[in-house]
Amino acid sequence: MTKEEFIEYIRYLYVEKDLTYPQIRTELAKTYSTRYDLIGIIIKVLEQIDIKRCSRRTECKHPKGPILSRSEFNSTGEKKGDGLRSNCRICSYYNTNYKSYDKKDKRKRDLLVEYFKLTNDEDRENFIIKVYTEDFYSFMEISGITIRPIEEIVQIIHSRNIKVCNRKENCVNKNGCVQKLNNFRKDSSTIDGLKQTCNSCVNKRMQGKHYTEYRKRRKTISQQYCKEYNTRPAKYKTYQKLLGQFHKIRKDPNDETLIQIKCKMCKKWFNPTNLMVRTRAHVLRGLSDNIGTEANFYCSESCKKSCGVFNSRSINIREGRMQGELRRYILEIIDQPDTCKICGRKFDVKDLILHHVHPVALDYISEADLDNLIWVCEDCHTKVHDKAGCSFVELRELSNC
Repeated sequence: MTKEEFIEYIRYLYVEKDLTYPQIRTELAKTYSTRYDLIGIIIKVLEQIDIKRCSRRTECKHPKGPILSRSEFNSTGEKKGDGLRSNCRICSYYNTNYKSYDKKDKRKRDLLVEYFKLTNDEDRENFIIKVYTEDFYSFMEISGITIRPIEEIVQIIHSRNIKVCNRKENCVNKNGCVQKLNNFRKDSSTIDGLKQTCNSCVNKRMQGKHYTEYRKRRKTISQQYCKEYNTRPAKYKTYQKLLGQFHKIRKDPNDETLIQIKCKMCKKWFNPTNLMVRTRAHVLRGLSDNIGTEANFYCSESCKKSCGVFNSRSINIREGRMQGELRRYILEIIDQPDTCKICGRKFDVKDLILHHVHPVALDYISEADLDNLIWVCEDCHTKVHDKAGCSFVELRELSNC
């Protein structure tokens, strides 16, 4: 008998003949010497072909039947035998849940028995929908009753485009608490990614007097907290990595948790507030809306007013400077462009950007110079401002030079 024939013979005895390990050993002993560890050989063969039979046999609750992959069985944690429990996971969970429900919730116990009497997948899905929409059980409770992953329960219910508002009988929606998915707002923190309360109930609650007062109270508390936080001395650990690249910093000699920095004008060490440091950090990261704003550190109002940079002109990027007026003027009076001047490709006029060849940050007068303007596509515009010396961050710094 070849190796393949031997493996097939053991599989035949185990699956077709429904024999146990000792019974298979008895059959093999008729041909092979008993000095071999026949039980160990049988287990290795079954591991190789990855099959194991649930000990409940015909009463197994698994939808695939009693002959399953070894991954469907929990480990015993011991080296004895094949190291797996005799019952499959579904049967093990069934026995555990049945005993638990029998003591605490007879209704769930009856539903558990009823569900596993169903053999058709469609009937089982209809059962899940019925339990969800009529008994109002949660995803987790249905998962315990059906012994299926919560993700599968959510997928089955969402495939019917329904969801139950958690207010149930008290839901204010005219169609009742069972509604379509689009009547629930998204919420990544929940199991199914949707709010548990429908939009109708949420809107009704938000219109109430108590909720309006609550929102006002929360807003007042938030504003008060922000004001207090902005005036507190900044922490060394929070900002030392960012500010240390651009400024001389040190720990406060009296409190090492606080950061100290030199005033731009008088060069004295002082403790900047959280608002000062956050504003300066915003500028250093290139996130400021105003070209010309530096947000330097000043220890007092007198130092701030004596600084020429503090009172210098700044330009708000979001306002677009004169860009909008120039674009309208050129389109209405001069020309309707259709080509990028850098790459030469054809574009619709709405996809072209009016670009200054000579940066406005270096010379404000050239902003309205028509000879200094060209039409470019978005890709070329991005490439131009990715070059060294021409990035938006560098132009902000150059605007005050």
